[in-house]
Amino acid sequence: RRWDAPDALAAPGRALALRDGYLVIVEGAARLTVLDAGNGERWAALRPNSEIMPQQVVLLGRERVAELGPLGLDTTLRLIDSEGTTAIPLPGPARWMVPWGDGVLVVLGDGRAVAYPAVTAVALPEELVRGGAPAVSADGLVRDGRCWAWR
Repeated sequence: RRWDAPDALAAPGRALALRDGYLVIVEGAARLTVLDAGNGERWAALRPNSEIMPQQVVLLGRERVAELGPLGLDTTLRLIDSEGTTAIPLPGPARWMVPWGDGVLVVLGDGRAVAYPAVTAVALPEELVRGGAPAVSADGLVRDGRCWAWR
């Protein structure tokens, strides 16, 4: 598929990551763009107020993302939308995060899983908590050929 060229004034991409069917692009001038990897449709065009890495961003919906950076060290979850950024302090460093309902599920370094922004504990299988971030699919969370189905 061939995508139309961006506006000539658009900032060049500095870093990108492909995650769960979407492409996260961090551009100069503090811009973040999220595109559908299949058809190039823009899902988000945001201006976060901090430097971010695309690997640490998950898409929550149109014009909404969550960001943690760097995993294993950072203790602040940032929810970013067109209105700005909401910073949520975490009780410890995070291992990984995935979209969860209308928010984000964060697995902390100590093995606890918490859904934000509601701050609700979530029980997950130990095998899922221990490893790296799973991929998100219509069937559930997937990692290493194994699927933990949605309930």
